[in-house]
Amino acid sequence: MIVPWGTDAPIYHWPWMTVVLIATNVLVFFGVRALPEETVSSLLLAHGAGLHPLQWIASNFVHADFQHLIGNMIFLWSFALVVEGKLGAFPFLGTYLGIGIVQCGLEQALTLGMTDGGRSFGASAIIYGLMAMALVWAPKNDLNCIAFFRFSPWIFDMKIAVFALLYIALEAVLALVSGLVFSSLSSALLHLSGAAIGFVLGTFLLKMNWVDCENWDMYAVLAGRQGLSKEAAKVRNVARPPAPEPRKQPRRAWAGAGAADAAKTVEDRSAAALQRLRAHLEAGEAEAAHAVYDRSARTIPNWQPPGPDWLNLIKALNAAKDWRNSVTVMEDYLRRSPDPSPRVRLKLAQILIREQQRPAHALRLLAEVPDHGLPDALDALRRQLTRQAELMREEGVLELEGEAW
Repeated sequence: MIVPWGTDAPIYHWPWMTVVLIATNVLVFFGVRALPEETVSSLLLAHGAGLHPLQWIASNFVHADFQHLIGNMIFLWSFALVVEGKLGAFPFLGTYLGIGIVQCGLEQALTLGMTDGGRSFGASAIIYGLMAMALVWAPKNDLNCIAFFRFSPWIFDMKIAVFALLYIALEAVLALVSGLVFSSLSSALLHLSGAAIGFVLGTFLLKMNWVDCENWDMYAVLAGRQGLSKEAAKVRNVARPPAPEPRKQPRRAWAGAGAADAAKTVEDRSAAALQRLRAHLEAGEAEAAHAVYDRSARTIPNWQPPGPDWLNLIKALNAAKDWRNSVTVMEDYLRRSPDPSPRVRLKLAQILIREQQRPAHALRLLAEVPDHGLPDALDALRRQLTRQAELMREEGVLELEGEAW
């Protein structure tokens, strides 16, 4: 069994509501031991006994034994880091309870005709819902996992997409093996129902722009625009004018002239933007230079400054200690420049580690720096930053990006 215990997904909100929910589950686990069996039974989700909304909440906090509790809480921690990290505490609480209420309500409604009097309980369906949301929002981020082989621990990283799809596929197989008998719902089918609710909810929140995945969500990855800023994605997807109709020669000639004029306009705007950028940099106005860069990247198709000007902007932002904008410009430079300087990659990793407390992101950058061909000073810096980032990860540093900025 593969057990997750952490993730390198960016965390914009410290997951204190996750801690509260874990503590609540633990307290309920020990608290129900002191209750009469009839009272405990009334908290479980009853099949074929009518609709009981109180059970739609209560049953999610009851666990069969200590192993059931611990397993669920470990998985809850790992996936709630992603979901609460992007939503914040109270929206996450609403999401957690909402998945449980909807899943239990549907489950109880669909089992009204059952006569076997079965019951279900536990947070597993909610956790599968959170897993599906993490799959939608951060498929390419890593989960820190541990597995045991011949009683020896094996620690490794696995992409959230791979982990989630593996577990969902396993549950689908188990559901098929159980026969999907309507009168006897399997736990695998209930887990899948939670995952389906989470997938729909995660997609809805993403498409409504109520959560920002910085174009690293599943849909952006599948469309090939992962990692692009919203502005860059808009520029990349600027609608091209429709092709001229080939019916009449005059129409084609006019369209060609229009295209030439449009190209000249874009070229003129690009040259003017570059001139303004250089003027602000020469005057030492880093903030104004960045405003020109940002506006031009958003409004002029495929605009980017020449390499030396790009590097001068990065230097000016770093000198002004404008880390947020500096990181954005450096990431854009590394992504779009045909021959990015390794010095920029090392500088970005340094800022991520020392200024923004983002060791996992820094390690991904450092892994792309070649370990040969660097000057001795840069190679020493690379090794130093790698050790520092690894130490921060071992110490359990959470990447509180929003607060670090």
